[in-house]
Amino acid sequence: MPHGMRLTAFLLISMLAAGQAPPGVEEVLRQGSALVAAGKVAEAQNLYTTALIRFPENPRLHYELGMIYLRQHDWTKAVVNYRSSLHSDPSNL
Repeated sequence: MPHGMRLTAFLLISMLAAGQAPPGVEEVLRQGSALVAAGKVAEAQNLYTTALIRFPENPRLHYELGMIYLRQHDWTKAVVNYRSSLHSDPSNL
């Protein structure tokens, strides 16, 4: 497991152990956007990927992850995430 994903998993487990609710989708999107803006794209990718375990049908998470793959020129994964976003919410055209 990559370091960034381990850190994200550790933080989520720590929050659960402390009785805090893990971040909701809006908070994840806010954090991910801040990470991308700071040039921490790999950390944002790990954050979105981890959040999709909890919110697998969220179209915005799929879209943002697709944008990261697009930046990385990973066209196949970008298209897969864009399609998942549209499948979850066809109004996202």
